[in-house]
Amino acid sequence: MDTELSKLRRFALAIGLVLFLYSIAGVRLASPATITPLGIPLVITNPGVFEWGLVVASIYGALRYWYYGYVKNVSPSKARRLLFNGEYKVTDAWQMSEVASRYLPGMEHYVSIVKTTLNEKWAGAAGAEKLKGAARFWVPLDMVDFTAPIWLNAMPSLSFFFDIGRGFPNGSRRIPANGREEPQRVPGALWPGE
Repeated sequence: MDTELSKLRRFALAIGLVLFLYSIAGVRLASPATITPLGIPLVITNPGVFEWGLVVASIYGALRYWYYGYVKNVSPSKARRLLFNGEYKVTDAWQMSEVASRYLPGMEHYVSIVKTTLNEKWAGAAGAEKLKGAARFWVPLDMVDFTAPIWLNAMPSLSFFFDIGRGFPNGSRRIPANGREEPQRVPGALWPGE
């Protein structure tokens, strides 16, 4: 994974985790809220904007990671498919062994250079039609890890929009002091009327 993709991954994971914990914990800002950065009191009259900002940042981070991780670069699933089809381009045997240990752990002895032309070489997993040995365990974990910035952002974002569709303002359920959930439905409201 190159450095730019790892930065996108860190941002998407961080904002997804913040939004996930924010939605699970039921955090709500009091209206009006007061903060004092640098000793200057600021009054926040519309705290719902922070929720929307988290959701927008979450969707933005997940889409950027998906674009640069899956569309612009070779994803692990695409690399494995290319290896099984004998179509992964490599420059030399050292790169071939690095690719094999990264995408097919425990199956390095199956990977070899299957085709060469004047300037290009293609690596493939000759004799291996499916995952074997340790690769059966590590490959699914690798896919869960690689896709984590996408699904970690998708779950709370979809929950947020699902709550809006059900009529809860800002996607939030209001829980009164007695602890029982009795939401106040506001049809079509996207911003609180406080």
